[in-house]
Amino acid sequence: MQSIGILQGRLTPNPDGSIQFFPKDNWEDEFRLAKQIGFDCIELLVKNDSYEENPLWSQSGAREIRYLAAQSGLVIPSVHGFYSKAENYSLILRHLVKQAAFVDARTVLISFFNNNALKTDEDKRFACSQIAPVLSDCEGLGVYLGIETELKAEELLEFVESFNHPRVGVYYDLGNMASMGVDVLAEIRLLNRRIVGVHVKDRLPNGGPTIPLGEGCVDFYGAFSALREIGYQDPLIIQGARLPGVDDIILNRRYHIFVKYVLYEINKTKGGKA
Repeated sequence: MQSIGILQGRLTPNPDGSIQFFPKDNWEDEFRLAKQIGFDCIELLVKNDSYEENPLWSQSGAREIRYLAAQSGLVIPSVHGFYSKAENYSLILRHLVKQAAFVDARTVLISFFNNNALKTDEDKRFACSQIAPVLSDCEGLGVYLGIETELKAEELLEFVESFNHPRVGVYYDLGNMASMGVDVLAEIRLLNRRIVGVHVKDRLPNGGPTIPLGEGCVDFYGAFSALREIGYQDPLIIQGARLPGVDDIILNRRYHIFVKYVLYEINKTKGGKA
């Protein structure tokens, strides 16, 4: 069955209640906790406001990550990175790609949201000018850059293909795109082999909030079936909602069971490998 992973930080209560944060005080524990739940892999999180303090940034920290991954038996398939309009972003991204390769991550996610959203052609041209210098490093190190945006598939595909490089792909968020009202199954089929990573999330329609898996507008059976149809074999990374008063470990154990059950049903119905 397809491997299932979790985004770093989701197994630790966040003091301020926000959904996404790096657990600087106990990040090491999440490898053990993720394995106990049954996850196959963990996606590392590097945030733009604290990347220099992230353990992945230093060689000693990256070595500890490698050790913890080996000890727990977890794979590190990807690093959830960020985009910045800062003048030195190319240097930041180059180092992030190098460190990702060191811990055997295949993909570095670059997210374009809020003030960094790709709204205009000028936004896209500027982003390309910052990312393009790193592509030779990606090729040499065997790392893909996964572009995550809320652009519809046709426009996103045009942006990705503008790089004219096989190491640039799409990191597709099921919840974000379903919430926008797009045809997620059609988008998956259109993006096809350009998809290098998938976030498993559920949201309410019309840009609504993130809510527990199975309670929103995502057709997980259809989406996972479409991913199977295009030959997607990389992990499904759970980026689920937090719930006030519900322990994060218990909650993500439910999410893991939910995803595993949907994959099982698809495998049972269609036969072969899910």
